[in-house]
Amino acid sequence: MAKRRPSGDGMVRKREDGRWEGRIVIGHKENGDSIFRYIYADTQKELTAKLRQNFNVYQGVDLTEECKMTLSEWLDRWLEQMSSVLRPGTLEHYRSDLEHHVKPHLGQKRLTQITADDLRKLYDALKQRGRIHPRPGQSRGLSTTTVHGIHTTLHHALKSAVDQRLLPYNPADHVAPPKVAHKTMTTLNDEQMDIFLSAVKQDPTEHAAKGRRASTTLLTGYTGILDGLLKAGVTNSAVCLSRLRANGFQGGKTIVKDYIAAHQHLVPPARYAVAPQGNRGRRYTTGPGEAYQMDWGFTKVSSYAGEEYSVACFAMVCHHCGEQYVEFFPNAKQENLFIGMLHGFRYMGVPQYILTDNMKSVVIRRDQEGNPLWQKDYEQFMRTVGFQTKLCKPRHPFTKGKVERLIRFVKDNFLAGRTFWNVTDLNLSALDWCDEQNTTFHRGLGIPQDIHRERCGTVATKLDDSPELLLYFCPERRISFDGFVNYEGRRFGVPYTYRGKTARVMRSGSCLYIYSADMTCLLTTHEVTWDYQDSFCANQYAFPDQPEEFPSMPVKTVIRQLPQPSSDLSFEKFNFTREDDEDD
Repeated sequence: MAKRRPSGDGMVRKREDGRWEGRIVIGHKENGDSIFRYIYADTQKELTAKLRQNFNVYQGVDLTEECKMTLSEWLDRWLEQMSSVLRPGTLEHYRSDLEHHVKPHLGQKRLTQITADDLRKLYDALKQRGRIHPRPGQSRGLSTTTVHGIHTTLHHALKSAVDQRLLPYNPADHVAPPKVAHKTMTTLNDEQMDIFLSAVKQDPTEHAAKGRRASTTLLTGYTGILDGLLKAGVTNSAVCLSRLRANGFQGGKTIVKDYIAAHQHLVPPARYAVAPQGNRGRRYTTGPGEAYQMDWGFTKVSSYAGEEYSVACFAMVCHHCGEQYVEFFPNAKQENLFIGMLHGFRYMGVPQYILTDNMKSVVIRRDQEGNPLWQKDYEQFMRTVGFQTKLCKPRHPFTKGKVERLIRFVKDNFLAGRTFWNVTDLNLSALDWCDEQNTTFHRGLGIPQDIHRERCGTVATKLDDSPELLLYFCPERRISFDGFVNYEGRRFGVPYTYRGKTARVMRSGSCLYIYSADMTCLLTTHEVTWDYQDSFCANQYAFPDQPEEFPSMPVKTVIRQLPQPSSDLSFEKFNFTREDDEDD
């Protein structure tokens, strides 16, 4: 029997020339085929070490098929992407540095093969003989300032390649750029300072208080609130203005925006796209009430006890008019998807079809012809409500860009700096926020949104509360052996006599109702407290009185009960303390 290779060796074989070859998966093509990286070594032991090193580098990375391009090809593409962001002079400066100093050394090397050692060797070569046309008496090497600028440009280009899934990591992060020598600052001595002050006094120009800002402004007394919001990463001026007015601020948005622009140093650093995404496809439109887009978003919640957990945000938006609906759930299970969709249909009406991505709770997979195989519960849900579903192309989230933008807008506008008591309180605030947003003027639409709502409302059908739909609001739960049902990560008590049976649960606000399986009997109700302790119901372990029989005639039969005998009598004969019975 052949010896089994240890875990982590990957796909290894010995070539005909005696060398060892291995490969690992580093990404996938658009058709789903794997992208491999091949590693070679003289011995199997050496190859195993290289494979494990590459496993650590490419772990959690899924590159695209364009990762095999050369560094020169990527730099040309990156400069084209940056042409709409940079000024022409800056763009030409970047192009000149890359063409004359980077491409001649590393341009023909594959992008994924660029290492930190390659960059160090490049910088050393540029400092020694990087000048193309040196003047007489001038050094052949570039200055540390110029090499430092080339490093900065190359770092931005490689970082953009990481963001676009062309590189597993940025090799420039592991290279220390050349230090730039700064001139020592000279200060005035006492004699020079006296001469300067006397010249200022003799200057006839009016200085005094001209141009000096007022000691107090409308923001005086509110800067502490603004500083706290900026330190928390809240930079949306509309959100900051609403928080200030809730505390009595009487000013407008302009003074708030000016303060935010002048105090950007308080905002914690965040990742940002260095290159524009560009137009991913043709923008299309739909008729009134024809299509909705839906998706899930997630946010972290830091509780008062110091714990951190996730909350799922269900978002739905009308593709025609931008009508939006948002609701929060403890998780993104299928039952919560059905509840969120039904609440959204009550709010906006039922469209002809829903546009969504390939959720596990919606579609199982696609067949060989690309047709979706629906999840059976979701397929029954579509027939019951009366709508169709269209799926986006895999890894193309911009197909449903309206709902993607809505989720980002919720995070930046509604959730930014928000505090709440529980999920019920959060949903009430979200509903008020949706009402406010759906009645405001949207510049992209050109007309007030309520007019669009009237148009869509005439086409979208009204959701009828049929008994079949009521079951989706009340998902099934199995009652445990100790008399509890699990709901949204918490346990709620049910009378113990119903253990092992099936129940249905429904939450309305902060109340949780537990019904029998056929919805004919209300078993118990609970106040949802949103802590993780078991919630008991009244008389959970009280058993009903059972009928008991009593004797109708006096009982005359008497039996005798003896004491319990000793469990071990093996050493009883050695007990010399007992008195033996004597014969008379």
